[in-house]
Amino acid sequence: MKKTAKYMALALCLAGRLSEAAELKPLPGGWEMIGAAKSKFEAGLDPSVTRSGKPTGHLRSKNLPLDASSRGVLAQTFRADEYRGKRLRYAAQLKFKSVAYQVGLWMWVIGPNNNILTSDFMDDAGRLLKGDSDWRGVEIVLDVPKNAQRIVYGLRLSGPGKAWLSDTKIEPAGPDAQVTDPLAREDDLPLEPVNLF
Repeated sequence: MKKTAKYMALALCLAGRLSEAAELKPLPGGWEMIGAAKSKFEAGLDPSVTRSGKPTGHLRSKNLPLDASSRGVLAQTFRADEYRGKRLRYAAQLKFKSVAYQVGLWMWVIGPNNNILTSDFMDDAGRLLKGDSDWRGVEIVLDVPKNAQRIVYGLRLSGPGKAWLSDTKIEPAGPDAQVTDPLAREDDLPLEPVNLF
């Protein structure tokens, strides 16, 4: 009886490891890997991890030495026309495992001359995610200025780890939704200079 339990535990452990290293299907149209370290990561659809009956998007580091500056970035770009002058929410379900430094959604709103008008990487205090987590809801809320030209968004993984993405939504947010761009939070700023030397 004890041997059977040991073999069953070993089989479950091996099955879990095989599913973690599952063969990925190609990314759907519109998605791409970007960034200087993209060769150190791989992305695709993971049919072994499903949510709502569908395969999930998956981003994982390759088995290489990586530090926090090595980032795997999954991205999609679309025109800003429909969202100019509005507040925009990017929400998703995120699951991650063995993330050494940081994982999270990210979004840029880009204007003329490729200037980034607003951005968020979910890397500020209180929202930085690492380690392991089962499915959890995450979101970014940004204002889209009237001179915005395109919006780029996706998933970013810093250093070693694995992440799964599902139930992504891009939708207008109401005026009461709190903006998550750390640089746009004027209520966090003092009204005048402080601690001058």
